[in-house]
Amino acid sequence: MSLYLSLLVGSKFGLPTLDFRLLTLYMSNKTRSLLKGVAVLIVLMAVLIHLDYISIKYVDPNRFWMVVVGFGLLLIGSK
Repeated sequence: MSLYLSLLVGSKFGLPTLDFRLLTLYMSNKTRSLLKGVAVLIVLMAVLIHLDYISIKYVDPNRFWMVVVGFGLLLIGSK
């Protein structure tokens, strides 16, 4: 089976797209659990910032994007 890792040309609009199923297909369980752990830590940090337990001046406006990145890492780390 060839590892044609990502760019598949021929999507709906003719633009190259990234196929995340191939990224997760060849990932070890240790890497998956590491990505899930990092995702949980990022979201936990965003929640603690929202509840004013942690105050980081430059990260506070980007709480939404922290949760989006955490969710994306969780999706990539899942099977």
